[in-house]
Amino acid sequence: EAHYNLGNILVQTGEIKEAVGHYRETLRLKPNFVLAQKNLERALLLAGKMEKFKNRPIKNLSD
Repeated sequence: EAHYNLGNILVQTGEIKEAVGHYRETLRLKPNFVLAQKNLERALLLAGKMEKFKNRPIKNLSD
């Protein structure tokens, strides 16, 4: 469960891509670990959202 716990910490600190790797390793070791699967899905969703907004220009609030 060390990889699972590390994945959780990495998500909390915003290191989503690293967390995905740890969740995948957790599932390699324990394929039926449902919470790891759910957290992997959530991390992948977050990673997709981060990529979507990564290249978006920042609007000036005075516009």
